[in-house]
Amino acid sequence: MQRMARDEEPNTHEIPWTEVDRWNEIFADRAQGKRKGEVLHELDQALLSFKEAAALLPEARFADGKTAAKMVDLAGVAHFKEHADMIRAWRARQ
Repeated sequence: MQRMARDEEPNTHEIPWTEVDRWNEIFADRAQGKRKGEVLHELDQALLSFKEAAALLPEARFADGKTAAKMVDLAGVAHFKEHADMIRAWRARQ
């Protein structure tokens, strides 16, 4: 979304932002061996960055069918709901 706020394409990676499960694998791999507090801090920072970037976009970018609206749903709200039980289980093991 930060790129979109600068009128750039939202994705410059080999993996499109829409492939959320592939991104999950990358982030999970990066989290291996880290302490719970460190992972939670990184998650908090990522969420803050996501929210700050969304706030930079004009309201029109969140209309039905627009990329920003899809990002918030796919990589945000719906995604958190999808993984809530897995996250709770992971936190309980830490």
